[in-house]
Amino acid sequence: MPESVEDVVKSLDKQRPIFTMLYFSAAWNPVCAKIERDYENLASVRNEYTHIKVDCDETPLVKKYFDARVEPQFIMLINGGEVARVVGYNFDKVDKMAQRVVEAHSRNDFGYYGSTGKQWERFYDEFDRWSRYGEYDKDSFRAYLDYNSDMHRGPGTNNP
Repeated sequence: MPESVEDVVKSLDKQRPIFTMLYFSAAWNPVCAKIERDYENLASVRNEYTHIKVDCDETPLVKKYFDARVEPQFIMLINGGEVARVVGYNFDKVDKMAQRVVEAHSRNDFGYYGSTGKQWERFYDEFDRWSRYGEYDKDSFRAYLDYNSDMHRGPGTNNP
């Protein structure tokens, strides 16, 4: 388990896996404890993925870095870039999504990795797009977007 954001980034930079699955869990969440065996089965079945389990209680900055707001949550990366996110513990859905990601990569559906399919990019840097500006800007920007995004519908607007 990673201890910090730097551990995750260094691990990804060193290994440069094609497929990575991040699993966000929390010790306090009874669902996460209940599905531990199911996750281990998934990890053994989906051995084409590099699996990284993140304990959100011990490493809240990693959770924040990847914007994982609930547990359990699975984020799938190809060459370091997020391509899929599954929230919840429906392992059939997680497994199908993992398979779809592998198949899409083999067909070059994403199209960003060049002709060899082995180009490594630090696409995960986009997760921390607010690091330059700080949390104050992040929260105020979200508040602005949330406010404006909800003005088109609902009671009290022109489009109820």
